[in-house]
Amino acid sequence: MRTEAHSASRNSSSLLALSLLTKMIWAESYDRDLHDVLKLQGEVAQVIANEINAKVTPQEQARLSGKRPIDPAAYQAYLQGRYYWNKRTEEDIQKAIGYFQQAINKDPNYALAYAGLSDSYLVMSLYSSAPWQDNYRQAKAAATKALEIDDNLAEAHAALASTRAGEQWDLAGALTELARAIQLNPNYATGHQWYAEYLICSGDAEKAITQIRRAQELDPLSLVINSTYGYILFQARRYDGALAQARKTLGMDANFYLGHQLLAEVYEQRGMFEDAITERQRAATLAGESAEEAGRRASLLRSAYARNGAKAYWQERLQLAMKDAKQSKDLPYELTDSSPYRLAVLNARTGRNEAAIGLLQKAFNERDYGLYYLKAAPALDGLRTDPRVASLMSRIGVTQNR
Repeated sequence: MRTEAHSASRNSSSLLALSLLTKMIWAESYDRDLHDVLKLQGEVAQVIANEINAKVTPQEQARLSGKRPIDPAAYQAYLQGRYYWNKRTEEDIQKAIGYFQQAINKDPNYALAYAGLSDSYLVMSLYSSAPWQDNYRQAKAAATKALEIDDNLAEAHAALASTRAGEQWDLAGALTELARAIQLNPNYATGHQWYAEYLICSGDAEKAITQIRRAQELDPLSLVINSTYGYILFQARRYDGALAQARKTLGMDANFYLGHQLLAEVYEQRGMFEDAITERQRAATLAGESAEEAGRRASLLRSAYARNGAKAYWQERLQLAMKDAKQSKDLPYELTDSSPYRLAVLNARTGRNEAAIGLLQKAFNERDYGLYYLKAAPALDGLRTDPRVASLMSRIGVTQNR
């Protein structure tokens, strides 16, 4: 989930806004110290907002026009952190953490840097094999510190929303925090994106699409937001739109592995298994799996599909996932099938509904974040009438429409 994108300037949440800001800085004569960078941003924020049809709330304008000086070196480190955070690989997220920590070391009261640190630990739980408990603990601590410094910081409220959802199965609380974040800064692209992801989980597809579309308007060059848009459409059963969005994302960057992963899932849903295998192989190698291992797995899937069609394909996927689970295969959560929730999905695909339900219950006990997609995942459509599944949905709060 979250999948996520911040711009560099953060006053408009879009790379377009950053470009406009840069042009204005170079086009005009600003004779002032770099410590006043946020004050300068505040002066041009309304102009930028007009250019991208965005709004600057009184709270955001007050923050941007505040007189608190920012260490230029801290600001530069913060921008570098956001750059690497957006790349969404374990290696790059680790770099982002390092840069945000540099910013904090240079300016211990830099709230945005703490929010960036929180965001990094949050996505680390999805894009690495590190224990989610440790990541969420550190994410919550950083978000809390950011709010102690600035309670009106939208980024920190959004980060706290995700820790509430991940640690406590508190979907209602997460939605409340995200609504607060968007109220504080309607131009915060990631806030709209994460809100969309929780809304699709709760079953409100139309509102989710509205929110992710707004995120894309605010940050049109974000690969993560563009791929998330595709996933929202996929979960809303709008497969043609999801396919087009996946291709659009890869048109922006052919090496973005989440775009290939999305394309694979759309192809599977459409029964285009040969194409799905190719995309899964590409996604795995781009995410760090060796070409040899990715090729071996692809070969097994192709042989299975050639032997007995879709049924054999899903059975082979399940067998590979079960082996990964036993071996604790070191892949990001977003790419591995070995979590309880992903194993439940594969069991459902092969018609093993009892095993799938048991794994969904295990996912709840282990706080497997994927369980939030229980209401949205097409693969689980045949299980939701079971009282045990309905009970799980109620316990994690996905029966609500918002």
